[in-house]
Amino acid sequence: MRTRAVSQHRAVLSFGRGYHIDFMLFTRLLRAVQEGLSRSCLAGQLGISKSRLTACIALARGFDLLTRNRSLRLTPLGNVILGYDAFFQDPGTLWFLHYVVASEERQLVWNHFATTFLPGRQRFTLKDFRAWLMSLQKSNSKAAKRSLYQETYLVLDTYVKRSFVQLEYLSHEKRKPYQRGNSHSLPPLVLGACLARYRDRHQSDATALLVADVLTAPNSPGVILHLHEDDLRTLLEQIKTVQGIELESRADLDQVRLNETMTDVKWMELYYDCR
Repeated sequence: MRTRAVSQHRAVLSFGRGYHIDFMLFTRLLRAVQEGLSRSCLAGQLGISKSRLTACIALARGFDLLTRNRSLRLTPLGNVILGYDAFFQDPGTLWFLHYVVASEERQLVWNHFATTFLPGRQRFTLKDFRAWLMSLQKSNSKAAKRSLYQETYLVLDTYVKRSFVQLEYLSHEKRKPYQRGNSHSLPPLVLGACLARYRDRHQSDATALLVADVLTAPNSPGVILHLHEDDLRTLLEQIKTVQGIELESRADLDQVRLNETMTDVKWMELYYDCR
C-alpha cells in the first residue's frame, strides 16, 4: 500500500519575509557556510542586514540548500550544486529547484500556487491569485493579508524577473495577465531527480510509482512541472536505459520503478556529469 510522507513542520505563510529570491546571494551564503563562518559573522561578511540574512537562510532552507537544524550546514543538494553549478545558471539546476520549493507543503503560498491554483489555468492576474488565496485563509488580519501579498509577489517575481525566468514557466507583460508556459526544456535526468524526490517525500512506502500518480497526484512532478502524458512518457523513454530506473508497462501495470539507492541528489550528480 502506498502512503504519503507527512511533513512534521508547520506550513508558513511568510516564507520570503518580504525579500525576493537572489541566487547570487545564495552562492555567497553557501560558500561562507562551507568555509565555516559562524552565523554571527555572516551578515557582515555578506554585507547585508541581519533581517535579510535571516530571510536568506529561510529561503535557502526552502530550496533544500541548508539544513534546518540550529547549526548551519550545507545539505547534500547544497554541496552538489555548489560543486557543479555554483552560480545557479544551469537550466537543470533551476528546474530541480523549482520542483523542490514548489512541492514542499510548508511553503504554503508557493505550494498552493504550483499544485492547486495554476493547474487548469492558462492565464490569470495577480489579483486573481490573491483573491483565491484569501478565500482559503481563516485569518483576515492585517498581518496575514500583508504576508499573503508579499508571498504572492515573491512567487510570481521569481518566475518572471529572477533566475526562474529561464524556465519560461510563466510569462508576463506589463498590464497583461500572467500566462502559463511549458516544460519543453526539462532535461530528462532532472525528471529522474524529481521522481526520486517525489518518491522519498510523498510516496515513502512505494516500491514503484504509478504513472497516473506521477501525472496527477498532489506535489507530483507531472503537476508541478506541467507535464502532459505524452511529454512524461517521452522523457521516461529517454532515461529508461539509466541504471536505477525501470518502466513497467504490461498487462495491468503502468508504473515507474526506481532503485532505492538512486536519491534525488545522485540523479542530479548524474545529470551534471553527463552534460
